[in-house]
Amino acid sequence: HAIRPERHSRLLAAVLPLVVLSEDEASCVAALDFVVELVCAVPGFLSQCVHGLISAFLPPQKAAAVARPPEWLPTHLHAAIESVLKVIPLATSHLFDSVKEHFPHKRQSALEHSEFLKQTLMLLKYTPALLPRIIQLTVARMVELDVEIALQQRMLEDDAPHDGAIFEVDLQGEPSEEEVRKMRDDADKLDTMMRLVFEAIADANAPRGSCSEARAGGLCGAGGTLESSHKHEPAQRRVTPGDSAANLHHALLASFSNSILHTYK
Repeated sequence: HAIRPERHSRLLAAVLPLVVLSEDEASCVAALDFVVELVCAVPGFLSQCVHGLISAFLPPQKAAAVARPPEWLPTHLHAAIESVLKVIPLATSHLFDSVKEHFPHKRQSALEHSEFLKQTLMLLKYTPALLPRIIQLTVARMVELDVEIALQQRMLEDDAPHDGAIFEVDLQGEPSEEEVRKMRDDADKLDTMMRLVFEAIADANAPRGSCSEARAGGLCGAGGTLESSHKHEPAQRRVTPGDSAANLHHALLASFSNSILHTYK
């Protein structure tokens, strides 16, 4: 019988978690190869495959805690996504929907925010068409966190004795240690996201070949290249450093107008 989404979606649903939960690199690569071959052979699986691959941007849950993903995972994960895009360019629209759906909620951990955003910015290296929407989504989520922190600060100031002191994030004790902890966590999330975006801006404006190899995220990626497990395949739709900087500049201006000015009027 032919492989069809309505008959075999459960099989794919069982394989996709292996991408992020595999303990060894070989198992992860085998799972990714299966996913890529399946979606290229039967495009009807495209939406499910893309959602599964993007969900792997989030660090795995192990023993009721969020664990940092293995260092080798992003290379293979992005190679698989790029391979799908080479065969089905229209998958780009599914990518943004998946990023928006899986983008961490403000209540999720700082590690989940940092890992997801890091891989999302890496995604832009070979899907520049998504740049305006991804940047606007990222800025909007940062604004949400900033507003949340401001509300938390206001609540704490209302409850605290009015001694004229300026509120600080590292305030201890009164009025509520739990509320202060929540605000610290939100501040850590926002700081991490801002750092990643600033690194992306620096990378996009850096001269060719000067991207820091220490950066795993950003628009230049690690060392300015994306190492694919399919090395014989040329990178898709690479943009020049000048184009990347200009596109990012316009995306940031649009995000500032649509999100920041609208929120802080």
